[in-house]
Amino acid sequence: MKKSLFIAVSLCGLLFSSSCTQSKSAEIDAIKVEFGAPIENFTELIESVEYIPLETDSVHFVGYNPQLYVSDDSYYIVDNVMASRIYRYDLKGKFLNKIGQKGRGSGEYGELDGFRIIDDTVVVFSNNDKMLKFSPRGELIEERIIPNLLRQSSYYIGDGYLYYFGFGPNFKGRLMFISRDTSKNITYLTDDERNNKVLTGKSTKRFSHYGDNIYIKDGEEPHLLKYSNNNVEVYHKFDFGQYSLPEKYYQFDNPFESMNYLSTLDKMAGIQKFNKSSDFEILEVYYIDADNSNMLYGLKTNEEWIWFEAGSIKEEPLSGAFKDLKGDSLYFLVFPNLVNKLPELLGSKAINPEAIKDVTEESNYVIVKINLKRDIN
Repeated sequence: MKKSLFIAVSLCGLLFSSSCTQSKSAEIDAIKVEFGAPIENFTELIESVEYIPLETDSVHFVGYNPQLYVSDDSYYIVDNVMASRIYRYDLKGKFLNKIGQKGRGSGEYGELDGFRIIDDTVVVFSNNDKMLKFSPRGELIEERIIPNLLRQSSYYIGDGYLYYFGFGPNFKGRLMFISRDTSKNITYLTDDERNNKVLTGKSTKRFSHYGDNIYIKDGEEPHLLKYSNNNVEVYHKFDFGQYSLPEKYYQFDNPFESMNYLSTLDKMAGIQKFNKSSDFEILEVYYIDADNSNMLYGLKTNEEWIWFEAGSIKEEPLSGAFKDLKGDSLYFLVFPNLVNKLPELLGSKAINPEAIKDVTEESNYVIVKINLKRDIN
């Protein structure tokens, strides 16, 4: 797989006036990432597995590499690669309804720059400067225009919005909070000399949350940020060893040169996704070795990180398939042509193995709900 799959090169601008705020970045110990850890490290932690095939029809078919968001009573599929579509399914995989639709009219959105479920509200950000709220049934609740934000990752936090920017001519910081009435702006990550190396595009998986804390994937940096009460700090820092970015990456004067340099590396790694619940944290890491793109996961429980390989992307069912964490359950969205590898991979953990017997390459995706053991020593 080409390295460019993971290197976003979209330019983002910042046209708001803002006051700069220093974020706290106290030194913390780096967590050593264990590449090469076997998948058995993970399968030993599984209590049970449930397969949920998504209903297949000719109208509501999910495209390539969608995102999955889990609520108490529904699954939301955000298909934003080939087309901007949001589908809602019940917990058995039956299609329920669409959420809005692509377009320029009222209640319609363009490309999706952000998505979040809060209680009984679905919040959507669109690249045509819209923030829209829908009910789970797809009824439009609110539509707001927030002009001139251009193409960035967006996240709704109740009293306002978080925006993660890339490099642009008016760029002053990588992260901004804007109050709901847009009267208050706070810009973060303003004094980092590495700012001009960030060429990150929009990403609906840049943000995650648990409780009142928001967790942010910070460009190509080997750390995660935490936002809480108008403060930003480093939450976790990781040591990728031989896959760490060389210091030369930060020495170019132009961010395009930095990104072009990445494409020449034989080894590199980066954070793909992070989620947290009351008892678990899970980190998805991509790494490139001799032009092969692989996935590694880290699962934290009882203050211990457990690492396991998920194999090559497009070849192994759990590789790059992790989408959400809710309570003690991990949710993977598996492409139909890889479903036949699941029984061998997960052994006898499945409580409903018959659910995937009729899945073919023409079927929709299959949600794999993995319930973790509550007591892991």
